[in-house]
Formats: sequence, C-alpha cells, structure tokens
Amino acid sequence: MRYDEGIKCGTDEAGIAHEWLVLTTFLQGFCLVVKCAKCGRHGVVRDPSAAEWSNAIGAATRPYGWHDDARVKILPPSPFAGKALRCQVWG
Repeated sequence: MRYDEGIKCGTDEAGIAHEWLVLTTFLQGFCLVVKCAKCGRHGVVRDPSAAEWSNAIGAATRPYGWHDDARVKILPPSPFAGKALRCQVWG
C-alpha cells in the first residue's frame, strides 16, 4: 500500500473530501504545491500545464482552490508538523 492511499481528511471515519489550495510552485520538481484547508496535509501536482503553472506563480500571496483531486499526490506528514523548531547559527 502506498502512503497516500486511504488517507482521510479531518477526523471523520468516513473521510471528508480534501479542500486543496494551491500555495506555490516548486521549480526544481516542476510541480504545484497544494495544502488541504481542512486537515493541513500537503501534496503536489506534477506536470502542470503552462496555464496552470502561470496561474500558480502568484499563489504564495493569493492561494486559490484546486479541484482535480486525482492529480494530487499527498505527501507523507512531516515529523516536524506542529513542533516549534529552533535554529542555531554557528559563528
């Protein structure tokens, strides 16, 4: 089983549909970065069209909805989610 199979949104056992928002683009991987507004999970949309890429350029300041669930690859949860991180600068 892949890590993104059977992931449910929210706490409802029946599962709630994700509400994806496009947050930004990722140039190195040529994909769109999305986040579920309900459960906070992140995902990516690989191989966006030229129009989708162009629309997503300004998403960092103006996120917008993404409605093609089949194209979203849900990422595994971060081990740092919900934890405060301290960075130390070495001089």
